[in-house]
Amino acid sequence: MKQLSYLFLLLLCVGCANVSEEKATVSSDMVEMEATEATSSTVIEEAFPYAIIAEQKLQEYFDLLALQNKHPEMGTVISKQLEGITSDSIVLPRGQDSIDVKNLSPMGSLQQLNDTVMEQRFTYTIASRTLFKTDTIIARIITKPIVIDGMATQETKVVFRKN
Repeated sequence: MKQLSYLFLLLLCVGCANVSEEKATVSSDMVEMEATEATSSTVIEEAFPYAIIAEQKLQEYFDLLALQNKHPEMGTVISKQLEGITSDSIVLPRGQDSIDVKNLSPMGSLQQLNDTVMEQRFTYTIASRTLFKTDTIIARIITKPIVIDGMATQETKVVFRKN
């Protein structure tokens, strides 16, 4: 019995020693990967804050289209809101009552057109129960400094257009 317990303790020590070596290898690989990601993702980082806003606005656009299809009597009110979101007509696929915008990610670099206007090309996926489609869109991002209650902040507006 004593020999079995020694054997068990030996296996336990050897097993734990191997795990610490694997963790050291994994952590050094992660450091290398983070260093390469930091240099290659500078383009994505500058567009990232706008990607969140663009995804929310695009989801709002598809929600408004679905609402307009369900309630045609509200067409004029919804049409005015849709005009503020896009300069082109992006259509909702037929027979879809709800669409989810997923995987919105920037393509290329953020283009600065002037002090307050930038453009970014995005790829996104729309998904529903019966549809899964990937498409691209250009987001025009308009920023403007404003003052609210004595505090300076920045207003951001996103307008979409097709390629």
